[in-house]
Amino acid sequence: MTMPSIGTAAPCVPTALFGTVTCLDDNGTIRSFPPFAADSSEDGWTFNMVRAVNGRDFREHFWEMHPTSDKFVAVASGSVNLHLRAHDGHPRRTFPLGPGTAVTVPAGRWHLLEVAEPSSVLTLARPTGALLEPVAFDVATA
Repeated sequence: MTMPSIGTAAPCVPTALFGTVTCLDDNGTIRSFPPFAADSSEDGWTFNMVRAVNGRDFREHFWEMHPTSDKFVAVASGSVNLHLRAHDGHPRRTFPLGPGTAVTVPAGRWHLLEVAEPSSVLTLARPTGALLEPVAFDVATA
């Protein structure tokens, strides 16, 4: 039995999970680039591993919404709070997430991540059409 080769179409290069965003294009291509270099017109899915120490690491002062896809959030270490804003009859909810836990945010639902303690978090979503809205007041009372 022969082992499959890595191929010659693209170089096989290790990528640091922290400090890059990886895009899984609809055509099957996988690309990595610096955080926030992706824009809302990117095709495919992006995953991002974030080492979060404070709210700046998550854009904690912005609500975020993905109109075309769910968003998967998994905590590898530490703890975060995932806040879902009240919307279309759905009440405001907060999900405390610790190591080894995950949640899927439904498409079209405004959400934000709040650092409870330094954490490593993986997110997966389609950035197409993603929207940001500044938090106008304290997230704990939003």
